[in-house]
Parts: sequence; C-alpha cells; structure tokens
Amino acid sequence: MLRREHVRPPPDEPLRDSTRRSLFVSTDPDPLAAGRILQAGLEEHRAAWRSTVPTYVRTARKRHPEIKDPTERLARYLAGLPNLEWGDFWRMGLDWGEPSDAEERLLLPLERWVLACVLFEEVGGVPLMLSWDLGAPPSAAGFAPFDAVGVLVPGLGLVLDDGFVPAPEGTSARLAGVQTVQMTADSVELVPLASDAAHAMVHWVGVVSSLQKRSVHMNLTVAFQGDRAIELRRSWDSWLESRNAVAPGNRVSLETWEARFVGRVIERAPRKGSVTVEDDRRDFVQLWASVAAGESLAIEGETALMEIPLRVEHELVSLTPVRRRKTPLRLDLIDERWNRTFLAPDGYTLGAIPDSETHAAGPINVSVVWEGVGRGARLTYQLQVNEQIVDPVHAKDVQEAARILQELDRTKLVFVRSPEPEPEPEEEDEVLP
Repeated sequence: MLRREHVRPPPDEPLRDSTRRSLFVSTDPDPLAAGRILQAGLEEHRAAWRSTVPTYVRTARKRHPEIKDPTERLARYLAGLPNLEWGDFWRMGLDWGEPSDAEERLLLPLERWVLACVLFEEVGGVPLMLSWDLGAPPSAAGFAPFDAVGVLVPGLGLVLDDGFVPAPEGTSARLAGVQTVQMTADSVELVPLASDAAHAMVHWVGVVSSLQKRSVHMNLTVAFQGDRAIELRRSWDSWLESRNAVAPGNRVSLETWEARFVGRVIERAPRKGSVTVEDDRRDFVQLWASVAAGESLAIEGETALMEIPLRVEHELVSLTPVRRRKTPLRLDLIDERWNRTFLAPDGYTLGAIPDSETHAAGPINVSVVWEGVGRGARLTYQLQVNEQIVDPVHAKDVQEAARILQELDRTKLVFVRSPEPEPEPEEEDEVLP
C-alpha cells in the first residue's frame, strides 16, 4: 500500500481541493491493509486532537440545547458540520492536518473521523470503514471497496464522515448488513453490521371506496416501528418545534399541522390527518389519514376499473431481470403489511377476485392474498426482506418476488354494474266462490 501526500491549503485560503488531490494506490488485494494504515494514523493523531475536545463539547451544547444526552448532542453537532469532500476522502491522502477548535475551519473527512474517535472513545466508540459496494473489488488500484469512515457508538448509532445514522442497539435498517472494516485496540477485522428486519416494520390498514368519477377515498392507518419509527419521531418533534416557533397569532391549528405532516410521509395531501406517538416507546409512531386519490377510478358504462392506490415502491420491483448472479445482492430490510378493503362503487359489484400469490425462499417472503368481501375485495399483503446481504443462490427467488410485486402494482379491480332487481309480481286479489 503506497500513499502520496498533498499540500494542505492554509485556513484562510479559498478551497481549491480539485488541484491538490492525491490518490491511494494499493497493490494488496486485502482490504484490511488499508484499514491497518488508517488505524495507525488514528493512533498517531488521537493525542493531538484530544486538546480540542472541550471546544467541541461547548459548541455542541450551545448549538443543540434541546438534546439532553451529551453523546447524542455531539453526534448531531458533527453531523451538521459542512462537508469538504463528499465521499472522496481516499483521494485526500493521509494529510490529517493540525488539530483545530470547533468553528475554526472546515474539517477534512479523515480529520472528522479522528475527532469522532476521540469524542466517543469514553463511551466505547469503535472506528469503522464502510462499504455499500458488494461487487468484486478492483484488482490493484484504488481505495475501494470502502466508501465511508465512521465511529459506531453502542446504543446510539453511527457517526459517519458525512452524517449521523441513529441505530438503536447498534443496528440500523439503513445500514444493517453493510460490510465494514472494524478497528479495535487489538485488531482490524472485516465484519458486517447486524441485521434485524424488526427495525423496518410498516403496517397499513385501510378502507378504499369510490368518491366520484375518477377518484377514490381512502381511510388509512399506518404504524411504524423500530428504526424507521425513530427517524419519523425525530422528524415529527422537529415539525412541532417549527410550528411553535411561529408567533401564536400566525400559527395554523394543530389539526392542520398534523395533516400537513401526514401528507409529507405518505406523499399525498390528506383532507384530514393525525399523528400518534408514545413517549414511553420512541420506536413507535402511528399516522391516520383521510385521503382522496384522483385518477384511480374509471367508470365506463357497465364497467368500473379501480387502481390500487399507493404504489409498491420497494427496490425489488426493479430486479425482475435478475437471473444469474455471482456477487451478493444488497436489499433494504423491510417488513411491510397491508390490510385494505376495496368497496365497489354504488350500483356495481366485483366482477372477479384477483389471483393470490405467495413466494417464500431464503430471506425473502412475499404474500398477496385476495378474498371477496360483500360487493368488494380485501387485500392482505406482506413483504419481508429479513437479510440485507442476499446470497446469489437466491437470485431466482428475488426475480420471482419482484414479478409478484410488479403484478400487484399493475392490478386493477374490475366492477360490473349490478343487475336491476326484477319487480316482484303483484298479488292478485283472492276471489271467493
């Protein structure tokens, strides 16, 4: 592993990084070789950066007084600092630069990394290099296959060179399964971050009925749990703070504010909406929405076609062409469930019930079950991806799951006009003999 240094611009000089980049060049196919070099650099510079810790602690407290946990406060502060090089820290060489106090100048990604290692070492922070690319690593040149550096803070999340990812119990749906080089005081080893589909649970329940020609009305309830709920809870808290920051005379009602928030989450503009959170469970958020979905109903004479509102948008839908695969696939963890009842427009009945389909193999489970309910139909649907790193032997299973999702995405319910009831014959008066 060779390295070339670059000359660092003085703090008061405008940044011209594109003219001063350097490149790591590796002749060792072992990705741990790069990790060992960076670990040596961390150990070399930690002592110098410890002198700056008090300024970062004070500035984080001043910037985020609403966050009571000092560890989370530091993580949020570092995440908000401007980024000098988005994702290109390997092209900056190993010029770590001189330690700087908070607010003094922009930090290079490697400087932010060593600073994070120092700030979180007392709470057991573990330095990491992360990779989102599961393809074959290059044979010789480049710092691939690793894309980011960060610190895993147990029980809090990951403080990366370009942001902060909350991860309860050290796991995140967004990062679970990501390949990492993990650095401890005694070793440098290649490990994946833990996977847990429970951190990505979404459960929909709703009733869909006709509203008028070309539109349908939906009453929907969606519950989030785990990692997705924690992110949504933080977003809701911030949304409330922005409302409360407005002068009382100019504030919209809480009901209107809730409806706007719900509309942001489900990507529609609800007529009504509400938010439910449980203070003793930060990993639970529930939304309710009353929504009109236009262009979802077409009535043409004796036939009415109803689309299934809210599209199937998981990345599996795009993987139908996958047949042969030599490298692993990386999928988003999810446990999404729908339970929706589709009611027929007035004067119509369901013409036919769509076919049900189920496919369960390896880490992927897709279930689409239709049943008749009165003049309509009920859809019970579940998509589970329980492992983020999917072995290539499951390529055909991924393809079949993607096909089922595509079919569901294209499904339309066909309703036919109900026959007019025949008039009952009039009873003749009985003639007595």
